[in-house]
Amino acid sequence: MKKFLFILLPLLILIISGCNLPWQAPKQVSCTMEAKLCPDGSAVGRSGPNCEFAPCPQVNIDTSITDFNTCSAAGKPIMESYPRQCRANGQTYTEILTDNNSASCTISPNCQLPMDYAARSDCPYKAYCYNLKCVVGCPLWDDKANTWEVKCQVDKDCNCAAWNEQKNYTCACVDGQCASIVSDLGSVQQSN
Repeated sequence: MKKFLFILLPLLILIISGCNLPWQAPKQVSCTMEAKLCPDGSAVGRSGPNCEFAPCPQVNIDTSITDFNTCSAAGKPIMESYPRQCRANGQTYTEILTDNNSASCTISPNCQLPMDYAARSDCPYKAYCYNLKCVVGCPLWDDKANTWEVKCQVDKDCNCAAWNEQKNYTCACVDGQCASIVSDLGSVQQSN
């Protein structure tokens, strides 16, 4: 009987004290795989014994950012979309595109190629400054040199007949390169 009490007493103490015995599984908590979107654009998940959302990181609000241009100038990330978008202060600012028929320029880098031309595959379209206006052109292909660069000094050095059989586009020497101007003059917006 003493032997039985000697074994039963420690076992009873372990059960009353709430200790986990090797054959008992510990209590585990499984949290759902939800995510909470924070104001800065990051996401946090559920964790801990109560499956509460982790706290969002502190956001430093930059009050000088009010639109796409100020967001871009502040060096915030710009999404590759059309129109472009910039994210700051938990908000997304979208670039406002305008069709400016009097877009003037002095050099080609001031002109921006519209996305619908950039997505086409029949020509490596470029934005040019031609006669002080932004235009879209297709550089001419040189079969002998196997390149899209046909050098020129004046418009009459260029022959766009192979690409422009209907002669409905202007053939021009732009930035020392022959191109067939395919957009209405000034219909391409200027970049700042």
